[in-house]
Amino acid sequence: MGIWAMSKIGSQPMIKELLYNDQKDIRESVLYILAEMDTLKWFKYALFCGSYQDNYSPLESSLVQYSPRLDQVKQKETISEMCEMINASLSQVDVYKTCVNLKFSKKSFNTIIGRRAHIEYLQNSDVLRIIISKYKDIFVTVE
Repeated sequence: MGIWAMSKIGSQPMIKELLYNDQKDIRESVLYILAEMDTLKWFKYALFCGSYQDNYSPLESSLVQYSPRLDQVKQKETISEMCEMINASLSQVDVYKTCVNLKFSKKSFNTIIGRRAHIEYLQNSDVLRIIISKYKDIFVTVE
């Protein structure tokens, strides 16, 4: 529901970009162009976090990996190309992927539209501490 609902409420450029609606041809979209850039190779580490509760960025998208759900998407081939380009850019990078399961005690608008899980990584210091402690080697380097 997340991004789709937000696209019905307003016409923010970022929402159009995330839905590949910023250009008529998906290969001219901002996200496709970024996937082509091959800039991730400059990183030593990459950490991808996702959550099934995040309706803004599906788990597979957050982790840049194939999913059978992609078979139902009309841009399947192009999105697969994007994943392949991103993963190729990461071939010399130490990549870590994690799935976070968050428990919410209260219902809110953000919980209903799936946005709460998406922003929880940034706003919840406990979640950040857990992620940082689990992957401390990529956050702290001693030379």
